Amino acid sequence: MAQPVSNPRFRAATFAAASLGLAASLILAMPAVLGLNAPGCAPGGNCDRAAASAWSSVPGIGLPVACLAAAYFAAAVVGLWVWRHRSIPHPARWAARAAALAAVLYIGISVAEQIACPYCLLTHASALTLWALLERRSVQPTLPPGRLALPSVAFGVVVLALGAAVQVQRSRAAARDSLELEQSRSSLAAGTPTTTPTLAGRFWRGPSDATVRVVAIMGYQCPDCRRIEDQLAAIVRSRRDTAMSVLHFPFCSDCNRAITTTTQPNGCWAARLAEAAGIINGPEAFWSVHDWLVARGGSFTDREVTQGLTQLGLDPGPILAEMQAPRTLELVRSDVDKALSLGIRQTPMIFINNTELRGWNAPDALSIAINAAASAPAAAPKAPPDAAEKMIDDWRLEARRTIPVDADRAVGSPSPTVEVVLFVSLQDDNAAALDARLRALATQRNDLRYSVRHFPADPACNPAVSRRIHPLACRMARMIEAAAIVAGPRAAVDLTRWTLANHRSYSDAGVRELLDAIPADTKAAFALRDSPDATTAVARDVELARSLNLAQVPALFVNGRRLPRWTDGTTDILDRVIEQAAAGR
Repeated sequence: MAQPVSNPRFRAATFAAASLGLAASLILAMPAVLGLNAPGCAPGGNCDRAAASAWSSVPGIGLPVACLAAAYFAAAVVGLWVWRHRSIPHPARWAARAAALAAVLYIGISVAEQIACPYCLLTHASALTLWALLERRSVQPTLPPGRLALPSVAFGVVVLALGAAVQVQRSRAAARDSLELEQSRSSLAAGTPTTTPTLAGRFWRGPSDATVRVVAIMGYQCPDCRRIEDQLAAIVRSRRDTAMSVLHFPFCSDCNRAITTTTQPNGCWAARLAEAAGIINGPEAFWSVHDWLVARGGSFTDREVTQGLTQLGLDPGPILAEMQAPRTLELVRSDVDKALSLGIRQTPMIFINNTELRGWNAPDALSIAINAAASAPAAAPKAPPDAAEKMIDDWRLEARRTIPVDADRAVGSPSPTVEVVLFVSLQDDNAAALDARLRALATQRNDLRYSVRHFPADPACNPAVSRRIHPLACRMARMIEAAAIVAGPRAAVDLTRWTLANHRSYSDAGVRELLDAIPADTKAAFALRDSPDATTAVARDVELARSLNLAQVPALFVNGRRLPRWTDGTTDILDRVIEQAAAGR
């Protein structure tokens, strides 16, 4: 039975379904549009695997399907507003039916390929719910052309806007990859090891006398690893001077001590299976099982692995028994520890003759780098950099950015050689500890200046974040800006320090006590906390952070270069980076 369009609950339900679908699809589009990870989606997880699948983009134009979904839901929201007191047009119902059909198709694909992600499922559920609701709404047989204009325009505008943003993001990523690849190519061409390198896996594929040796640190359930592995295997088959080896780094806590959230649940077992085949039947068996695992993305059931080993001409019994033995677990853990000692951030991580290949995502990166290594003059073997050197290199190779600094709101040297800027959300424990350390350095050194910028983890004042992580962060930031308006920049410096140091016990009473001690017009400062001036000041910092493509905080810049990591939990390199910045390196 058709639902009366005047029913407010019914209207609210349709708007809610369309709005929820719009939010979920926009979050799905974040990596392609903004280069930011979707909240709650860990690297290498189902979100990444879904985004890397052949079903994630529109054939021919490469536009992410999530962008089309966002445009559909945006048009639905506009249409529901236009028709809120009327019947819906036939095209709207058929659009809802098409979206529901696509949702059913994608649910089936995600289950079959084991790439179901929460935002994908929420988008599909919203599409199905909206369709079910619209099927109950009465239809207008004839429709004036103007009644379809606004939803159609909304769809087109969202598609064009998101498409343009995707192209900008891809251009930035391509430029970054090309720059990093050129740096690696130059290093390889200058002369690299030609004897047995110090970094190696247990099994080699290719000529034993190969002068170019490639080691890939990878996981079998990593989509990028699969793509790079296919390219690398083809190169090794076509060249007489190149050999390859692999080290395991699954994003699975069963064998990887650095992983707290497992995103590759079968990754450890896949690595142990390959190692077991090598132990029982030698290198050829290792590579046969390796290729089988790569082809199926590292996933298998008990039945599938038994059938697969049999088809490869291997006896499943001894291999499966060895797979479950402690020795294979220790081998995989040994690879993980080696990767951690090299400062691994993501997979794949590729070394050519002990030199890390950066920019491996650029077109023909492997071929370009291998050609450079093959033509390079011979040089003495050297070990690859350790984790500390890797983290410092990551900072040194970052593009230098211009970050405006208000000297009146900084601490430290008035004429610095080291400029340190920290973007923070003021309720963050990590930011508080880092701020205390940087303030101490600014006091101890006569060449360092340090300042703090806002990036609250709360969508109430920061549109770059999608969920409220720090519910007081916006109020804290606005309070600091209000203090600056009333009592000047030094009051903002003092209140920033106090807020970070007392972020867990923050209260208006504490702020009043500090402002009274400055002294400042406390009443005026609180009156201005939610004023347009204070709000605009916070927004300026947020916009600056967004222009720097910040995805999370604290985010630290040293002499205009982002320092992605200053510690990996065991090694700390902040002091070394400061020294190198002071020396102009």
